[in-house]
Amino acid sequence: MRVMIKDDDENWLKWGRMVEDWINNPAKRRPVNVGELKAALVAAGVTADVDGANGRPVEITDYSNNAALNHPLVINLPSAQMLADRKKMMAPAGEYELPKFYDLAYVKGVRAVLSPQLKDEFRLRRIGEYSVNECC
Repeated sequence: MRVMIKDDDENWLKWGRMVEDWINNPAKRRPVNVGELKAALVAAGVTADVDGANGRPVEITDYSNNAALNHPLVINLPSAQMLADRKKMMAPAGEYELPKFYDLAYVKGVRAVLSPQLKDEFRLRRIGEYSVNECC
């Protein structure tokens, strides 16, 4: 599933608060389909587009804190189609498409104009990092 958050600092902050609420309130009912997710986004004031019809299932899972219980180590990978779609977006030279809030951590530094090869190599590093890091 793809959720496209409108790329502005305040909107990303609202989305982050929404995700944090799901983490801190596990007993709270989380959306189980796209329609419920869309309604939750509206209620939280988050502007986003969600792929799929309202009845499409949504699954929100939590990382395990206890590896000693032999919980599996999960490495989430995008599908081949997701990868192909992203590679198509990355083809032309230019800035690497990071959400605008990344600028906050780099004192609004100038974004580099990358060659198609460097953009693809950066994309490969990001996909590798996100597949093994518990992003938080």
